[in-house]
Amino acid sequence: MGSDYFNDHTAINLPRDLKCHNCFVYSYFLGKNIWPIEDGVAVQGTLRVNNTMFMMEAIKRGQGIGFIPDFVCREALEKGEIIEVLGNSKKPNLTLYALYPARHFVPTNRDQTAKAFLDKRRIFEKTMQLFHQSEHQ
Repeated sequence: MGSDYFNDHTAINLPRDLKCHNCFVYSYFLGKNIWPIEDGVAVQGTLRVNNTMFMMEAIKRGQGIGFIPDFVCREALEKGEIIEVLGNSKKPNLTLYALYPARHFVPTNRDQTAKAFLDKRRIFEKTMQLFHQSEHQ
């Protein structure tokens, strides 16, 4: 939640305290308005989103509370733009998947996969090197 959220709202000490707050709903959660904290907490709120980056902006503005992955909020937490609540509560590890439209885009063996990755990485590194050189000219 936004770091100034508690100026106008009660503290959250236990998962059940969330019921008294504006908790944003992420539409891709299997339980929709059940946050996967402890044994599941039913929440309600004024915002339902399918994009965690959009939710993150609403949280930073102090408009409510969201349940979002670490990789989305890590930087804002480090900058003090948001704070974590219920940090010691049991939560699931979220898995990130790479989706692709068809198998014919996937190399057939690990050697090809590693080579394709390294080729793309070399191209990226060369592009970044050229970009940084052009900044200093």
